[in-house]
Amino acid sequence: MASLMVVFMINGLHFDDQHANLTWGAIAALIYITPVLGGWLGDRVLGTRRTMLLGVAVLLIGYVLLALPMNGQTDLFLSLSVVIIGGGLFKPTAGNMVRLIYKNEPHRLDSAFTLYYMAVNIGGTVSMLLAPYLKEKYGWHAAFALCALGMVMAILQAILASKYLKNLGTALDNQPFKWKRFFGVIIGTLVLIAVMMPILMDPSVAKICVVVIAIVTALLLLYMIFKAKSGERKGLIVACILILEMVLFMIFYQQMTTSLTLFALRNVDNHFTFFGLHLFTFSAPQYMSLNGIWIFVLSPLLAWIYNKYDHKAGNASVAQKYALGFAAVALGFGIFTLSGNFAVDGKISSWFMVAGYGFYSLGELLVNGLGMSMISKFAPPTLSATLMGVYFLAAGIAQYMGSIVANLAKMPHDVVLSAQQTLPLYINLFKTLTWMAIAGLIVALILLPLINRLIRAHAVTTSA
Repeated sequence: MASLMVVFMINGLHFDDQHANLTWGAIAALIYITPVLGGWLGDRVLGTRRTMLLGVAVLLIGYVLLALPMNGQTDLFLSLSVVIIGGGLFKPTAGNMVRLIYKNEPHRLDSAFTLYYMAVNIGGTVSMLLAPYLKEKYGWHAAFALCALGMVMAILQAILASKYLKNLGTALDNQPFKWKRFFGVIIGTLVLIAVMMPILMDPSVAKICVVVIAIVTALLLLYMIFKAKSGERKGLIVACILILEMVLFMIFYQQMTTSLTLFALRNVDNHFTFFGLHLFTFSAPQYMSLNGIWIFVLSPLLAWIYNKYDHKAGNASVAQKYALGFAAVALGFGIFTLSGNFAVDGKISSWFMVAGYGFYSLGELLVNGLGMSMISKFAPPTLSATLMGVYFLAAGIAQYMGSIVANLAKMPHDVVLSAQQTLPLYINLFKTLTWMAIAGLIVALILLPLINRLIRAHAVTTSA
């Protein structure tokens, strides 16, 4: 769905670039913000396993609605609101299930979450390759139907694997099912859908909501630091610094569904050739699959490195991995920037996209792929769910900020530009993002000594 939505808004609904980018920014922000509620429901109301399965069912309903014929924007935003709620129920509880599997082997969390991240991206990659193909052959709704089919397969897999999941979960999962609570959650879900639709339909309302959430997030971070015991505070400060670094990274991450996809639409030669031999052709949304393919290639290697070295003294800390992530992203956007020098009639070779996405995806694994692992390591048990919520809130804010940055390369309204005219807009944006990543790397390196001291002090406190 993500690979198609911005292009659908521009080509299918005739949004201009600014409207499409900001609307997707609001959608992406809510996709990350709603897991705060999902995590709370999993911890306090239904149980982790039950909430995860409910999330899958709601996601299926949302994708089925997307696949049905639409009568304008209202139907689209209704469908997306249901998808967002389903993701909010599923996302935090699935990650928590991974943590529960390895609760007795904390040194394996980095590798476990890296492989979990890879597994998520395998399904996403298949969808990103097939959905645009189905769109070209059968139309937009056939592509969205593929998402619904994927959720049906996920439900079947959950049923087949139920014997392995039945002993996993929180205490609530082992209690008798409480129908009153369940129906309360369903009513709350319907209310949230009604609230979300006007947010998605009006960019000005979305902007106000993001500002309010940013203030709430900052207050929550300060509250947790002052509320924590002295022994817990050092780990919380580390987590807060790394969350702020993650916010910067998520601005880069949001470019994949916005500026990079539109760049592929307007300024990339979609024919893959090798020494004059034509191999295959991509549509613009299919370039997002390069991210998943690289994650599939790189994840096992990183998981092996983490397993081999993370239990030894002198291994790279999470903060060092974050710094390496910024270096990789800077190289990725540097490649996108340099590609403009080799453009022919305003079009660059697809192989520049392959190379740029390679470093971009490595950076993603080093930052995004370890986010939940970082929370598991540094959050006090009494504040773990709250800090995970803050992590998702911050990521949601960053998604919207990323859509604002993407609009630095927006097309003028009601003006059709040639590839030679659009190319400088994107190259200047990628140059700006390269320097932003370098600045992020420098700040991360400057903070490393402080973070490493805090990590050592936290380790001493927790082992005492």
